[in-house]
Amino acid sequence: MERITERYELAVRALAKFHELAHQQDLTEIERDALIQRFEFTFELVWKCAKASAIGLIEIVRGVCYFAYCHFRVHCHAGRA
Repeated sequence: MERITERYELAVRALAKFHELAHQQDLTEIERDALIQRFEFTFELVWKCAKASAIGLIEIVRGVCYFAYCHFRVHCHAGRA
């Protein structure tokens, strides 16, 4: 979960910088190119953050299901013995 938090914080900071640059008036060609690059960078960070969050959630669900399965198995075998 710590890695997800780090990626989220990076994505928020990148989005803030993108937002700041996107709201400037009369961008030069270099600033426009920087804005495009900033968009690509921000998009990648947000995508990686979302992916890490989804994978983390899947692992949590797997853990809960495994726990429930083991718990059920123990109680079923205890009742039959």
